[in-house]
Amino acid sequence: MRQPDQYHSLRDAVAAELEKERRRIHAEIHDYPPPIPACDAQFNHLLYLRARVAQEVRSAQAIPGSERRPEASESAIRQAITGSEILSATAKGRLLQELARASQPSLV
Repeated sequence: MRQPDQYHSLRDAVAAELEKERRRIHAEIHDYPPPIPACDAQFNHLLYLRARVAQEVRSAQAIPGSERRPEASESAIRQAITGSEILSATAKGRLLQELARASQPSLV
């Protein structure tokens, strides 16, 4: 049987990975050299990423617990990982492996 705590901790791991990226993006914006012209594509992209990471963190944190419907939690976590524009391919692969382990029935 799947353990609800595994999904909670995996949901938290997704949110933590996104928070790490949020901090990186904020630092990059903070350290961006002035002046910042409105037509600066790199800076505008950083502003987009800042908004996107905040949205993804909120979505990850809103994933419901798995006590009643573990398959719904599993599906929502998988979507948060695979649909992320922020997570690196490495982070996605690691989190998907953790999800696969959490999804396997325990042999107790």
